[in-house]
Amino acid sequence: MNRFSFVYLDIGEGDGIGYIGDGNDNDGNVGGDDGTGGFVGNGGDGNSTGGDGSENRIGEGTCSNKFIQVNQGPSASLPSGIPTYTVIVLNACFSGSCSISNIHLSCGWFSSARLINPKIFRRLNYNDCLVNDGQPLTAGQSLTFSYANTFPYKLAVSSIVC
Repeated sequence: MNRFSFVYLDIGEGDGIGYIGDGNDNDGNVGGDDGTGGFVGNGGDGNSTGGDGSENRIGEGTCSNKFIQVNQGPSASLPSGIPTYTVIVLNACFSGSCSISNIHLSCGWFSSARLINPKIFRRLNYNDCLVNDGQPLTAGQSLTFSYANTFPYKLAVSSIVC
């Protein structure tokens, strides 16, 4: 027995720059986003003018540490055999107005057998590492560094300044 069902939804017409439409469809269909760069934003109800474009991520309208994404994965080992890991820190906000600075990561007793430029990433204290020397990462900007250790560190955003 097939348990799949499909829901068809008329998203509405639109000439907005947003991803779904501009919410100006006045024939009773679901409106879309009239923002310029939000994923979905606050769409209209088909009889309204749609969202104001202030939404940059689904469900989020203000600066948040959730905008900073930290991803890491294994990379080629050092000649000595010590494993290395590449880390990418990304400001996933897609609006030009969400520059995020003083990005601190929880990082335990982070250390590396490979030198890391301290202006990019450094441990200040136990479980407190600073990204980009405290300088802002603008919307969509990322930085990358590699470290070498026998195990990967769990890195997570602990605080930011918007």
